[in-house]
Amino acid sequence: MTTAPNNGHEDITAPPDSRNTSQTSNGVDAPSTAPPAGSDPAKGSSNHRAGHDAPLESTTDRGLVKSLSVVIVAFNEEGALPRTIDDAISYLDAAIADPELVIVDDGSQDGTWQVAQQATERRPWIQVARHPSNRGMGAALKTGYAMATKPYVTFLPGDGQIRSDSLSALVALAPEADLVVSMYSKRDDGLPRAILSRGLRITTRIVAGTWVTSQGPYLFRRSAIENLRLQSNTFFLNLELPIRAERAGRRIAVATMEAVPRQAGDSKVVSIRKIARVFSDLVRLRWDDLTHR
Repeated sequence: MTTAPNNGHEDITAPPDSRNTSQTSNGVDAPSTAPPAGSDPAKGSSNHRAGHDAPLESTTDRGLVKSLSVVIVAFNEEGALPRTIDDAISYLDAAIADPELVIVDDGSQDGTWQVAQQATERRPWIQVARHPSNRGMGAALKTGYAMATKPYVTFLPGDGQIRSDSLSALVALAPEADLVVSMYSKRDDGLPRAILSRGLRITTRIVAGTWVTSQGPYLFRRSAIENLRLQSNTFFLNLELPIRAERAGRRIAVATMEAVPRQAGDSKVVSIRKIARVFSDLVRLRWDDLTHR
Protein backbone atom coordinates (compact mmCIF):
# COMPACT_ATOMS: atom_id res chain seq x y z
CA MET A 1 0.00 0.00 0.00
CA THR A 2 1.13 3.53 -0.67
CA THR A 3 0.66 6.01 2.13
CA ALA A 4 0.72 9.79 2.01
CA PRO A 5 3.75 11.69 0.84
CA ASN A 6 5.71 13.37 3.57
CA ASN A 7 4.26 16.88 3.27
CA GLY A 8 5.69 17.80 6.64
CA HIS A 9 4.49 14.61 8.35
CA GLU A 10 6.79 11.67 8.86
CA ASP A 11 5.14 8.49 7.59
CA ILE A 12 6.06 5.46 9.63
CA THR A 13 5.37 2.03 8.21
CA ALA A 14 6.40 -1.44 9.26
CA PRO A 15 7.17 -4.10 6.63
CA PRO A 16 4.41 -6.74 6.57
CA ASP A 17 6.80 -9.66 6.06
CA SER A 18 8.85 -9.25 9.24
CA ARG A 19 8.40 -12.11 11.71
CA ASN A 20 10.15 -10.75 14.79
CA THR A 21 9.74 -7.49 16.67
CA SER A 22 12.67 -5.13 16.05
CA GLN A 23 13.28 -1.41 15.70
CA THR A 24 13.24 -0.23 12.09
CA SER A 25 15.19 2.68 10.69
CA ASN A 26 11.97 4.70 10.68
CA GLY A 27 11.65 4.43 14.44
CA VAL A 28 8.70 2.02 14.58
CA ASP A 29 8.76 -1.49 15.94
CA ALA A 30 8.35 -3.89 13.04
CA PRO A 31 5.47 -6.36 13.13
CA SER A 32 5.79 -9.38 15.35
CA THR A 33 4.11 -12.70 14.67
CA ALA A 34 4.34 -16.07 16.35
CA PRO A 35 2.71 -19.48 15.90
CA PRO A 36 -0.43 -20.08 17.92
CA ALA A 37 0.09 -21.43 21.41
CA GLY A 38 -2.58 -24.11 21.28
CA SER A 39 -6.05 -23.92 19.89
CA ASP A 40 -8.54 -21.18 20.68
CA PRO A 41 -11.98 -22.19 19.41
CA ALA A 42 -13.99 -19.54 17.61
CA LYS A 43 -16.80 -18.11 19.65
CA GLY A 44 -20.26 -17.20 18.46
CA SER A 45 -21.35 -13.60 18.43
CA SER A 46 -24.09 -11.38 17.08
CA ASN A 47 -24.11 -9.30 13.96
CA HIS A 48 -25.36 -5.77 13.29
CA ARG A 49 -26.55 -5.34 9.73
CA ALA A 50 -27.83 -1.84 9.14
CA GLY A 51 -28.36 -1.50 12.88
CA HIS A 52 -30.41 -4.70 13.33
CA ASP A 53 -29.38 -7.78 15.29
CA ALA A 54 -28.98 -11.06 13.41
CA PRO A 55 -27.15 -14.26 14.37
CA LEU A 56 -23.60 -14.64 13.12
CA GLU A 57 -22.87 -18.03 11.54
CA SER A 58 -19.43 -19.25 10.55
CA THR A 59 -20.18 -18.68 6.87
CA THR A 60 -21.91 -15.30 7.21
CA ASP A 61 -19.23 -13.16 5.58
CA ARG A 62 -17.00 -15.77 3.93
CA GLY A 63 -18.79 -15.56 0.61
CA LEU A 64 -18.70 -11.75 0.58
CA VAL A 65 -15.14 -10.95 1.67
CA LYS A 66 -12.81 -13.92 1.90
CA SER A 67 -9.67 -11.96 2.83
CA LEU A 68 -9.78 -9.09 5.33
CA SER A 69 -7.23 -7.13 7.35
CA VAL A 70 -8.50 -5.55 10.56
CA VAL A 71 -6.33 -2.78 12.02
CA ILE A 72 -6.65 -2.01 15.75
CA VAL A 73 -5.10 1.25 16.93
CA ALA A 74 -4.52 1.87 20.62
CA PHE A 75 -3.06 4.56 22.86
CA ASN A 76 -2.94 3.84 26.61
CA GLU A 77 -5.67 1.20 26.31
CA GLU A 78 -4.19 -1.45 28.61
CA GLY A 79 -7.57 -1.94 30.28
CA ALA A 80 -9.74 -2.13 27.16
CA LEU A 81 -7.42 -3.69 24.57
CA PRO A 82 -7.52 -7.35 25.78
CA ARG A 83 -11.28 -7.50 25.31
CA THR A 84 -11.04 -5.72 21.94
CA ILE A 85 -8.48 -8.28 20.73
CA ASP A 86 -10.57 -11.21 22.02
CA ASP A 87 -13.59 -9.83 20.20
CA ALA A 88 -11.69 -9.32 16.94
CA ILE A 89 -10.19 -12.81 16.97
CA SER A 90 -13.62 -14.36 17.58
CA TYR A 91 -15.11 -12.47 14.64
CA LEU A 92 -12.26 -13.22 12.25
CA ASP A 93 -12.19 -16.92 13.19
CA ALA A 94 -15.92 -17.23 12.59
CA ALA A 95 -16.53 -14.99 9.61
CA ILE A 96 -13.40 -14.51 7.47
CA ALA A 97 -11.68 -17.36 5.63
CA ASP A 98 -8.34 -15.55 5.22
CA PRO A 99 -7.98 -13.04 8.06
CA GLU A 100 -5.27 -10.70 9.29
CA LEU A 101 -5.16 -8.62 12.48
CA VAL A 102 -2.76 -5.68 12.74
CA ILE A 103 -2.38 -4.00 16.15
CA VAL A 104 -0.64 -0.61 16.32
CA ASP A 105 0.40 0.87 19.67
CA ASP A 106 0.63 4.63 19.20
CA GLY A 107 3.33 5.32 21.79
CA SER A 108 1.44 4.15 24.88
CA GLN A 109 2.91 4.70 28.32
CA ASP A 110 1.04 1.88 30.05
CA GLY A 111 0.96 -1.87 29.32
CA THR A 112 -0.70 -1.59 25.89
CA TRP A 113 2.41 -2.76 24.03
CA GLN A 114 2.75 -5.85 26.22
CA VAL A 115 -0.92 -6.72 25.57
CA ALA A 116 -0.35 -6.39 21.83
CA GLN A 117 2.78 -8.56 21.88
CA GLN A 118 1.01 -11.30 23.82
CA ALA A 119 -1.69 -11.42 21.14
CA THR A 120 0.83 -12.63 18.52
CA GLU A 121 1.05 -15.95 20.40
CA ARG A 122 -2.60 -16.67 19.68
CA ARG A 123 -2.73 -16.67 15.89
CA PRO A 124 -0.06 -16.70 13.14
CA TRP A 125 -1.94 -13.97 11.27
CA ILE A 126 -1.54 -11.30 13.97
CA GLN A 127 1.04 -8.52 13.47
CA VAL A 128 1.93 -5.73 15.87
CA ALA A 129 3.86 -2.47 15.58
CA ARG A 130 4.63 0.40 17.92
CA HIS A 131 5.32 4.11 17.51
CA PRO A 132 8.09 5.25 19.86
CA SER A 133 5.95 8.28 20.78
CA ASN A 134 2.31 9.27 20.43
CA ARG A 135 1.71 10.56 16.90
CA GLY A 136 -2.06 10.51 16.65
CA MET A 137 -4.83 8.20 15.52
CA GLY A 138 -4.34 9.03 11.85
CA ALA A 139 -0.64 8.22 11.99
CA ALA A 140 -1.37 4.91 13.72
CA LEU A 141 -4.00 4.04 11.11
CA LYS A 142 -1.61 4.82 8.25
CA THR A 143 0.99 2.55 9.82
CA GLY A 144 -1.59 -0.23 10.11
CA TYR A 145 -2.89 0.28 6.57
CA ALA A 146 0.67 0.10 5.21
CA MET A 147 1.20 -3.20 7.03
CA ALA A 148 -2.09 -4.73 5.87
CA THR A 149 -1.73 -7.34 3.14
CA LYS A 150 -5.32 -8.42 2.37
CA PRO A 151 -7.45 -7.01 -0.48
CA TYR A 152 -9.96 -5.50 1.97
CA VAL A 153 -9.01 -3.45 5.03
CA THR A 154 -10.98 -2.05 7.96
CA PHE A 155 -10.20 -0.82 11.46
CA LEU A 156 -11.39 -0.96 15.06
CA PRO A 157 -10.55 1.48 17.87
CA GLY A 158 -8.70 -0.13 20.74
CA ASP A 159 -11.21 1.16 23.30
CA GLY A 160 -13.72 -1.60 22.49
CA GLN A 161 -16.64 0.74 21.80
CA ILE A 162 -17.21 -0.87 18.41
CA ARG A 163 -17.91 -4.59 18.60
CA SER A 164 -16.14 -6.49 15.86
CA ASP A 165 -19.30 -8.26 14.74
CA SER A 166 -20.54 -4.83 13.68
CA LEU A 167 -18.04 -5.09 10.83
CA SER A 168 -20.49 -7.45 9.11
CA ALA A 169 -22.56 -4.39 8.21
CA LEU A 170 -19.57 -3.10 6.24
CA VAL A 171 -18.70 -6.48 4.74
CA ALA A 172 -22.29 -6.90 3.49
CA LEU A 173 -21.88 -3.85 1.23
CA ALA A 174 -18.27 -4.47 0.19
CA PRO A 175 -19.02 -6.24 -3.13
CA GLU A 176 -20.79 -3.15 -4.48
CA ALA A 177 -18.39 -0.43 -3.30
CA ASP A 178 -14.76 0.62 -3.11
CA LEU A 179 -15.35 2.18 0.31
CA VAL A 180 -18.06 1.46 2.87
CA VAL A 181 -18.40 4.15 5.54
CA SER A 182 -20.52 3.92 8.68
CA MET A 183 -22.92 6.11 10.59
CA TYR A 184 -24.00 5.43 14.16
CA SER A 185 -27.59 4.49 14.84
CA LYS A 186 -26.75 4.92 18.52
CA ARG A 187 -23.77 6.34 20.39
CA ASP A 188 -24.11 7.81 23.85
CA ASP A 189 -20.80 9.47 24.71
CA GLY A 190 -22.30 12.54 26.33
CA LEU A 191 -23.04 16.06 25.17
CA PRO A 192 -19.43 17.30 24.60
CA ARG A 193 -18.65 14.46 22.18
CA ALA A 194 -21.99 14.93 20.36
CA ILE A 195 -21.36 18.67 19.95
CA LEU A 196 -17.81 18.03 18.71
CA SER A 197 -19.00 15.47 16.17
CA ARG A 198 -21.79 17.68 14.84
CA GLY A 199 -19.53 20.73 14.75
CA LEU A 200 -16.86 18.86 12.81
CA ARG A 201 -19.34 17.73 10.17
CA ILE A 202 -20.67 21.28 9.72
CA THR A 203 -17.17 22.76 9.60
CA THR A 204 -16.11 20.12 7.06
CA ARG A 205 -19.09 21.06 4.91
CA ILE A 206 -18.17 24.76 5.04
CA VAL A 207 -14.42 24.40 4.53
CA ALA A 208 -14.17 21.33 2.29
CA GLY A 209 -17.53 21.72 0.55
CA THR A 210 -18.79 18.18 1.14
CA TRP A 211 -21.11 16.26 3.45
CA VAL A 212 -19.21 13.02 2.92
CA THR A 213 -18.36 11.64 6.34
CA SER A 214 -17.86 8.50 8.37
CA GLN A 215 -18.65 8.41 12.06
CA GLY A 216 -17.29 4.95 12.77
CA PRO A 217 -15.14 2.28 11.15
CA TYR A 218 -15.03 1.99 7.37
CA LEU A 219 -13.93 -0.76 5.01
CA PHE A 220 -12.08 -0.25 1.74
CA ARG A 221 -10.41 -2.08 -1.09
CA ARG A 222 -6.68 -1.54 -0.71
CA SER A 223 -6.33 -0.97 -4.43
CA ALA A 224 -8.92 1.84 -4.29
CA ILE A 225 -6.95 4.09 -1.92
CA GLU A 226 -3.38 3.42 -3.01
CA ASN A 227 -3.07 6.73 -4.84
CA LEU A 228 -4.95 8.93 -2.36
CA ARG A 229 -2.78 11.60 -0.74
CA LEU A 230 -3.60 10.86 2.89
CA GLN A 231 -1.92 13.44 5.10
CA SER A 232 -3.69 13.72 8.46
CA ASN A 233 -2.08 12.25 11.57
CA THR A 234 -5.16 12.96 13.72
CA PHE A 235 -8.57 11.29 13.82
CA PHE A 236 -9.45 13.64 10.95
CA LEU A 237 -7.95 10.94 8.70
CA ASN A 238 -11.30 9.17 9.09
CA LEU A 239 -12.92 12.09 7.25
CA GLU A 240 -10.03 12.80 4.89
CA LEU A 241 -10.08 9.28 3.46
CA PRO A 242 -13.76 9.26 2.37
CA ILE A 243 -13.52 12.86 1.12
CA ARG A 244 -10.52 12.05 -1.07
CA ALA A 245 -12.16 8.78 -2.17
CA GLU A 246 -15.28 10.65 -3.28
CA ARG A 247 -13.24 13.21 -5.22
CA ALA A 248 -11.31 10.39 -6.89
CA GLY A 249 -14.57 8.88 -8.14
CA ARG A 250 -14.58 5.84 -5.87
CA ARG A 251 -17.87 4.03 -5.23
CA ILE A 252 -19.04 4.71 -1.66
CA ALA A 253 -21.73 2.88 0.33
CA VAL A 254 -23.05 3.70 3.81
CA ALA A 255 -23.81 1.24 6.62
CA THR A 256 -25.11 1.85 10.13
CA MET A 257 -23.86 0.39 13.40
CA GLU A 258 -23.99 0.96 17.14
CA ALA A 259 -21.28 1.96 19.60
CA VAL A 260 -21.26 0.63 23.14
CA PRO A 261 -20.09 2.49 26.26
CA ARG A 262 -16.45 2.34 27.23
CA GLN A 263 -15.59 -0.45 29.67
CA ALA A 264 -12.19 0.94 30.66
CA GLY A 265 -9.98 4.00 30.17
CA ASP A 266 -10.82 7.52 29.04
CA SER A 267 -11.54 9.14 25.68
CA LYS A 268 -8.46 10.57 23.95
CA VAL A 269 -10.41 12.74 21.49
CA VAL A 270 -11.98 15.65 23.36
CA SER A 271 -9.20 18.18 24.10
CA ILE A 272 -8.54 21.71 22.90
CA ARG A 273 -5.14 20.75 21.53
CA LYS A 274 -6.48 17.85 19.48
CA ILE A 275 -9.43 19.85 18.19
CA ALA A 276 -6.99 22.52 17.01
CA ARG A 277 -4.91 19.90 15.20
CA VAL A 278 -8.02 18.53 13.50
CA PHE A 279 -9.02 22.01 12.31
CA SER A 280 -5.49 22.51 10.99
CA ASP A 281 -5.80 19.25 9.04
CA LEU A 282 -9.11 20.40 7.59
CA VAL A 283 -7.59 23.67 6.38
CA ARG A 284 -4.64 21.75 4.93
CA LEU A 285 -7.05 19.51 3.03
CA ARG A 286 -8.76 22.53 1.52
CA TRP A 287 -5.44 24.11 0.59
CA ASP A 288 -4.32 20.85 -0.99
CA ASP A 289 -7.51 20.81 -3.08
CA LEU A 290 -6.87 24.34 -4.32
CA THR A 291 -3.22 23.75 -5.20
CA HIS A 292 -3.76 20.38 -6.96
CA ARG A 293 -6.62 21.37 -9.26
